[in-house]
Amino acid sequence: MAVLVSLLAACGDRAPAPPAGPAPREEMARQYTRLMKSIDLQFENLQADLADGKPEAEARARLGSIRSLAEQASRLPYRADEAENRDLAFQFAAFLDALKKVEQSPWTGAEGLRSWRTVGTACAACHNLYRKD
Repeated sequence: MAVLVSLLAACGDRAPAPPAGPAPREEMARQYTRLMKSIDLQFENLQADLADGKPEAEARARLGSIRSLAEQASRLPYRADEAENRDLAFQFAAFLDALKKVEQSPWTGAEGLRSWRTVGTACAACHNLYRKD
């Protein structure tokens, strides 16, 4: 009995464990969400740049940022269902391919607006399947 009391006392003297951080998959999901929000912001800013008549170099810089962010997001298998992760990877590949095509397009005037819409259409393909606001 004395041993049991000693064990119980020893257990009670321990400091509480620090709260555990998010699970790895949850952390990936959070990072994914941050990346996608950054892409959305860059896309909105791209539209504003076009409306303001900014130089093509600025549009291309934003496209480079969108590409980089999308590539990072595409490497995060944050879904519990591996089939969904494969589907997302396929969607990202299609998006990045479409982005590659418009990166060389004109980014001024009506042509710039058309290129911007093409990027938005490429985004929408995946958003219609997976986005949860």
